[in-house]
Amino acid sequence: MSVVLTDKVASKVDERFTLASFTEGEYSSDYDWVDAATVKVNSTPTAPLSAYNRTGDDRYTTTNIENKQQVMTLSKDEGFRAILDKMDQKHTSGALKVGRWMRKQTDEVFIPTLDKYRLAYLATSAATNNMLITEAITKSTVYDKFLELNEKMTDELVPTENRTCWMTAKAYNFFKSGGFVTDSDAGMKIKQKGVVGLIDNVKIKVVPRSYLPAKHEFIIAYKNSWLAPKVLAECIDHGDTPQASGNTITGRLVYDCFVLDMKKKGIAALKTA
Repeated sequence: MSVVLTDKVASKVDERFTLASFTEGEYSSDYDWVDAATVKVNSTPTAPLSAYNRTGDDRYTTTNIENKQQVMTLSKDEGFRAILDKMDQKHTSGALKVGRWMRKQTDEVFIPTLDKYRLAYLATSAATNNMLITEAITKSTVYDKFLELNEKMTDELVPTENRTCWMTAKAYNFFKSGGFVTDSDAGMKIKQKGVVGLIDNVKIKVVPRSYLPAKHEFIIAYKNSWLAPKVLAECIDHGDTPQASGNTITGRLVYDCFVLDMKKKGIAALKTA
């Protein structure tokens, strides 16, 4: 006589690895998009000094001061709708709990989406504004390239404080194995989630390679050079609806990234050839 074995669904859910945001708190909050889809930022150039003529009716060289305006309009507006069927919830021993799933959506979708978009935007800005170095790195050259990027920024008058570098694990390993960074140098000199330490006063965050654009090994940004508005990030449980028996969940993410025109040299990057 055959024996019928009973299936059992474990209540413990096998979840993917998730990471906290690598970019939150690393950008300027001087401007906001509250009640507006577009923010306009004005800037004015200066007037050069010239020789003063001590005789004549017009003793100055005149410069006309023209106002420049940067227009920043939110372009990313994305959303989703998902259904947790009522019977599926019953038959999975609580694995499909609404609150747990909404947290999962935030951790696995919203946060990585924002990080990857922001870092890609910064990389594009560096390339556009001649702040990109294209060269392969080794454990003997990685520190020189890191210094070279910071040198480019400093030569453009970018402040040396409030710089953050997002780098691949490969690049960071080169720093360590090349002897340029010791365990004490890279130790937790500052207490902030996601930071492995400081190198030459630059905050270091090691990120998965998939978070950086192709062939990029690190990106350095001065905090006040860029903006990353996130005006809406929501997950809403609508409960039972006429369209489905169970929990209908909708979510929406409205965001973007901008680099200020007058501070665009505060973003630099290195990629391999």
